[in-house]
Amino acid sequence: MKKNYTLYFGFGIFAVAGCILLAGSYFFFARAQRFITTGISSQAEVIELVSERSSKGSYTYAPKFRFLTKEGDQIEVVSGESSNPPEFSVGESVEVLYDPINPHSVLARTFSSLWLVSLILGLMGAVFLLPATIGGVVVIKKKIRKKFLMEKGQRIIIESQKVIYDSSFTVNGQSPYRIVAEWQNPKDKKIYIFKSDNIWFDPAKYMEGKSVTVIINPANPKVHYVDTSFLPQAA
Repeated sequence: MKKNYTLYFGFGIFAVAGCILLAGSYFFFARAQRFITTGISSQAEVIELVSERSSKGSYTYAPKFRFLTKEGDQIEVVSGESSNPPEFSVGESVEVLYDPINPHSVLARTFSSLWLVSLILGLMGAVFLLPATIGGVVVIKKKIRKKFLMEKGQRIIIESQKVIYDSSFTVNGQSPYRIVAEWQNPKDKKIYIFKSDNIWFDPAKYMEGKSVTVIINPANPKVHYVDTSFLPQAA
């Protein structure tokens, strides 16, 4: 059970990280939209490339713009966007959008300045949120299926079963065990293989001389639940 909590905690971490990244994406998207809607366009000259050193020792370069407001005031401002290699060169003419209330708040009217950060954060958020969403859907579906089977399923007792080590799935470097039981349906004579949910300890010694109860959907025996409530809880 503790391993399941670890798995759920992992899904939660991914979900929180994904939501934070998507919130950041929306913030930068809304900022770009605000500049496009309310910002004033001006033609700026790149007069300098200002180097900025990161914590890892590498450098990025932010353009310093010089432009005139519609009132005729000359503004010089270093862009908040920096890159390596630099997006602009000294002497280049660039269209900028500035905030009419605060002309020192400026964005270059280019795709990278307006949308790139929002796009990157949005894609990263989706990457983090996708496994959390899929994991959440799987968990919810399993709970709904178990509830249905416990209330309306058909219980069958199977004497012969085995334990397998499922190395195809790993959490914190450990793989689970699963109980596997075979059953021949007397109606269609087909053989069905039932597998339990993940068990995070070897249950073999607790199964000696015991039968296993499997609860199936009579209309579709592939939908099943192997009852492992007779096993002790992992410490």
